[in-house]
Parts: sequence; structure tokens; C-alpha cells
Amino acid sequence: MMENSRNTINKFAFPMLLVLLICGYVILLNISPINADYGYYVGGAKAIAHGLVPYRDINLGYSPFVFYLLSIPYVIGGEGISLLIPMYVSLFFYLANGYLIWKILQCFEIKQVIRQFALILYIVYNISVESIFLGLEPFASFWGMLGTYVLLKNKKYSYWLTGICLTMAFLSKQYALLYAPIYATMIFLLKPELKIEKRLILILKIAFYSFSLVLLVHFFFVGLTGSWDYYTLLLGSNYGQQSFLGVIEVFKKKFFHFFFVVLLIPFVWWRIPKVGKCRIGFLLVAILLFMLQNYFEIYLHYLIFVVPYVVILFAVIIQYISNIWIKILICSITLFSGIHFLIKAVEGYQITKKDSENHYVLTRNQQLDIVSFLKRIVPAASKTMLVLQENNKVTPYLYGVADIIPINYQNTRFGFETLDQLLSQIEDAEVLIIEDSHPLCKDFIDKFGYSTRTYEYRGIHVLLK
Repeated sequence: MMENSRNTINKFAFPMLLVLLICGYVILLNISPINADYGYYVGGAKAIAHGLVPYRDINLGYSPFVFYLLSIPYVIGGEGISLLIPMYVSLFFYLANGYLIWKILQCFEIKQVIRQFALILYIVYNISVESIFLGLEPFASFWGMLGTYVLLKNKKYSYWLTGICLTMAFLSKQYALLYAPIYATMIFLLKPELKIEKRLILILKIAFYSFSLVLLVHFFFVGLTGSWDYYTLLLGSNYGQQSFLGVIEVFKKKFFHFFFVVLLIPFVWWRIPKVGKCRIGFLLVAILLFMLQNYFEIYLHYLIFVVPYVVILFAVIIQYISNIWIKILICSITLFSGIHFLIKAVEGYQITKKDSENHYVLTRNQQLDIVSFLKRIVPAASKTMLVLQENNKVTPYLYGVADIIPINYQNTRFGFETLDQLLSQIEDAEVLIIEDSHPLCKDFIDKFGYSTRTYEYRGIHVLLK
């Protein structure tokens, strides 16, 4: 009877639930308000598609790989491609990451039914941490998890393949450099068959190959930019708190449904073999290291790096619980808490964007309505100044959707400029887009200069020279 139930789950229930979750994901992609970062990444990708060079012609505050990847659809299809194309590229990497989680759990000899549950949990958790929005994390996470899998497989040339993965993860987002100590921890804890000196040599080999590849990329951009200090632009700017209070805040609130999994460790620790303890130790180190991102800022999408390791940790813990009813209870609590946070995410920002006072302010259709208005009155490829007002209608996503370009690619941050940067550049702008509720609206209009062509739509002022 039990065998028949397991076969039914394998053949019908699991595939149907997986397809339903992916379909729900795609639906959210189609209706969620476009996030500000979308314009930043797609704006940079469009600029690269036009032949501009990062760090020389474009001011990118991030590693270049994802920008080059996202530029490919625009090279092939032009400016008029669907705004969903970059999001589907991101979705592909999420799904690929799910496949890697499955393969890693196979390496850990986790039972199939637990692997299936872990994959469902992975999608549920991902939807609850801003994965619907376009970001750099899914790309970096994919390469980092691929390196994890390659190391587990322990093939002859795994060290240089892992070095390539570490490099690609770093070139996707700088925070992915945290995979380096994660890989080192993994080698020390999960390769007990190797002597200490051999483990150290393996770590050094991975570091050497990764550093060599990063050095090649560095010299490539030095040749393109003519500058030896271009890499200082990779350090980012305008980050907020730089305090460990951000890590604590995430543990207390936004990380709670993940932290529940971590709290399960003491209940199984004393009854599991040494290999299980080593796996749990490695996964815990990976989770804690990626939580350090919140030292700089509290963003839900930072948790995209954490999700795969939390899901794998959960599967490992469940594997070592022998009582079937306790397993069912823990799985039920974990899944329902994940669904609770998923529902909160969908209500909070994935259907309608809310401002800081928790008021409904914007939907995807309202955004596209504003874009349609701008496309009618703003000439294509105009040098446009877009003055960002937090949580409102004029946001950097416009650079990814509307046919506008920044006034100065070398100084722009695609909508994230400071007020001083904008005021210093405004005289060169051909178009000014600003909301009438902006506290410096009059100052910007005065600085822009007299305009005979002024338009207003739903509180948005558009001035053309």
C-alpha cells in the first residue's frame, strides 16, 4: 500500500504540483510591477547592445557578466522585444538552480520523496524573497551551486571547473565571492578521505584558477577602458546602514521561515552519523556567510543566495528523522510557513507595489499606462533626466521599458543618481521627467530652463527642449 502511494506521488502528484508552481511563477512575472533594478540592469544591457563599453562608456556599479548576457536578446531582437524576455532568462537560471539542488541531494543520498518535497519548498521559498523581480542573484547563485555540485562529484578536474564556477559567480555579482570560503569549508568538512595537506592544495588550486581567470578579465577591461583602477567601480555605492543590525533584523523578521529549519538542527544532531554532521556544518556555514550581505543593506533578494542551502539543509535533517509522523509534522509546518510568507509577498509587492506607509500605489498596468504616455511624447533616444522619487511612479524601471537614454552614460546610474549628480547634469538634458510631489520639483524645472513643450499626466511633469 505504501509503495503504491509513493508511486502515485512520483508519477502524478509531484509533477502536477511542480508544473502548477512554475505556472504560478510565470503568471506573477506577467502581472508584477516592474522593479527599479529592472531598469538598471536592462538599461545597462541595452547600452552594451548599442556598442558601449562597461566602465569606460557606462558607469556600472556591478560585475559585467549579467549585463552582457542580457544584452544578447537586444542585439538579436532590437529595442522592441518584450519586457518579459530578461525575466524569462532569469527564470531559466532559477529552474536550472532547482535541478542542481536535486543533483546535490542525490550526491547526499537523500530519498526521492524528500528530494521532491525539497524542490517544491525551493520554489515556494524563492517566490517569497523577491525572485519575481529581475536581479543578479539567480545568475550568481547558479554558478555558485554548480561549483558546489562539481566539488561533490569529485571528478579528476573538479578543481579547475570549480574555479571557473567561482569566477563566473563573482562576475555575476560581487557578493558571490563568499562562495570562496564556502568551497573551502566544504573541502575541509566533506572530503575526510583526503589528508589535510591535500585539502589545502585543492583549495589553493581552486583559488589559483579563479584568480587567474579574474586577472584575465581584469586585463581585458584595462585594455578596453585604458584605466588600471576601473575595478573600484565594482565596489558599489549608496549602501545604507553598514551594520550587523541588518543581519539581526533579517533573522528576527524576514528570515524567520528559513530560521525554523536551522532550529531543527539540535533535535537531530546527537542521533546522526559524522558524515551527516559534517554536511549540516557545511550548510550552516554557507547560510551564515550569505546572511552577512545584510550588513550593508536589508534586501529580500539577498536571500536568493541563502534559499538553496536552506532547502538542502532541510532535506538532510528530514533524512535523519526516523519517525514518519514527526517527518510529516515538520514537513507540514515548514511548507505552510513557507506558503504563509509566499502569500504575504504576493499581497505585499508582487501584484501591487506599496509605498513606505503601506498604501497601494502602483500596478503593472498603471506602469505600462505611464510608459505609453511617455512613448507618445518623448522622442526616441532623447537624452532624458529621470528624477527618482522613492516608492512612486517615476522610477528607474523606465530605462528598461521606455525608449529613453540617460543624459550621460559615464556618470549615470540609470535612475539611482544622487540629487547633486542630477543637478550638475540637468543643463545637458533634452527631456526632464519628474513628479509634482517631488520636494525639489520646482528647483529641477528652474534648472532645466524654460520649455515651450510641457506635459502633465497623473502628477508627472515632462519637459522637452
